[in-house]
Amino acid sequence: MPEAKQFPWAQVLGNFLWVLGGAIILATLSWHEFRVSTGEVKWPEVIKSQAFQRPVYLGLTFIMAGIASSINSPWISAFGGAGAFFFLFLLIRTFIKK
Repeated sequence: MPEAKQFPWAQVLGNFLWVLGGAIILATLSWHEFRVSTGEVKWPEVIKSQAFQRPVYLGLTFIMAGIASSINSPWISAFGGAGAFFFLFLLIRTFIKK
């Protein structure tokens, strides 16, 4: 199985991360759009809630980490890594904030 050693596992993992992040964000938006459409809450309340912010920050962290790991340009990778740390910081802040 010499073909398996040549398979770009790092690129697959990087692409998996940003696709997973996009899926998390889309699922979060879909769920909260449903809640707004039923009249349960309004968008300004949703955007301020931790139930909305946490998955969005997690998804953005995954997207930026995926960009950082799958792009060959060092500048774009640095930008993606910095963005991933920034959104990770925001995610951790939602757990600390009361």
